[in-house]
Amino acid sequence: MTRGTPRTIAVSRPKAAVYLQRAQNLLKAMNEAEGRTNTDAVAATGIQAAIAFADAFTITKLGLRCRGHDHQEVVGLISRVGTEGAANLGANVQTVLNRKSEVEYGERAVSSGDATRIARAVREIGELVATEFQ
Repeated sequence: MTRGTPRTIAVSRPKAAVYLQRAQNLLKAMNEAEGRTNTDAVAATGIQAAIAFADAFTITKLGLRCRGHDHQEVVGLISRVGTEGAANLGANVQTVLNRKSEVEYGERAVSSGDATRIARAVREIGELVATEFQ
C-alpha cells in the first residue's frame, strides 16, 4: 500500500517550542520509567515523545504538522525537508512507530530489549531535533 501526501495543518513556527517542551517532558518520563525497569511505560512514553519531537521538527522546518490519525504520515512529512539530518530523523521515527500498535494494543508484553531499542531511538530523535533549536 502506498501512502499519499500526509494530511497536514499549518502551525506557526513559534508553536514548535510547545511541541518540543512536550517531547522533552515525555523523554524525561521515559528515562524515569527506564530507571524503574517499567518497560511498558518506557515504550509508551517513548512513542509519544517521538511523535512530539517529529511535530516540533516539521513545524520548525516546514510550518506544518500532520493532523491525521495515522502517525506514520509524519515520516513522509519529515522527508520533505530533504536533508541528511531529516533522513536520519525519519528513520528513527519510523523505527519507533513500527512498534506503536504492538506496544499500545498488542497481547505480547514489551520486552526489556524492545524498551531499550525504543529508548535509544527516542534519545537519538531528541538529539537530532535539539540541533534544530540551537
